[in-house]
Formats: sequence, structure tokens, C-alpha cells
Amino acid sequence: MLGFVSRKGKLVYHTTMESVTSETVIEGFDQFVAQKAPNAFAVVVLDNASMHRSKAFKRKMLNWMSHRVYLVYLSAYSTELNLIEIL
Repeated sequence: MLGFVSRKGKLVYHTTMESVTSETVIEGFDQFVAQKAPNAFAVVVLDNASMHRSKAFKRKMLNWMSHRVYLVYLSAYSTELNLIEIL
């Protein structure tokens, strides 16, 4: 399961029965962008997993930014700063 959680506790998730790959993460982000209100601004906090750094993932970043979704990478070994890791 891939999840997006807001500071207000709203959870948006994407499930898969397969291994999580860059393509799976991209599908999850595309689903998140599709359900997000067009004028809403979102900041997504990511760890440094390889699927978040792949060429395919990076190619999609500009598209997501055009929908007001911005990505911030955590420093290494600081997952406690990512709200979704608490769930």
C-alpha cells in the first residue's frame, strides 16, 4: 500500500498485490493527483527509496508540479519526520 496523509488526517491510498516498483509509485501519484482539488496545493514528503529516485519517477515530477503537487525528500535516516511512517 502507498499512502498520502494530510495534516488533517485525510488518507489517500493506492493498493497493489505486486511488488512496489517505480511504476507502482507513479500510478499512486497519478491517482492522488487525479482526486486532488485542482486549486489545492500539496507537498509530498518522500524517503530516499530507489523507486522515488528512478528516471521514470523523475520524468513525472514536472507533470505533478503542474498540478500543484511538490515533492520534498527527507534527509537520510529520518523517517520519523514523515507522517505516513507513523501509521
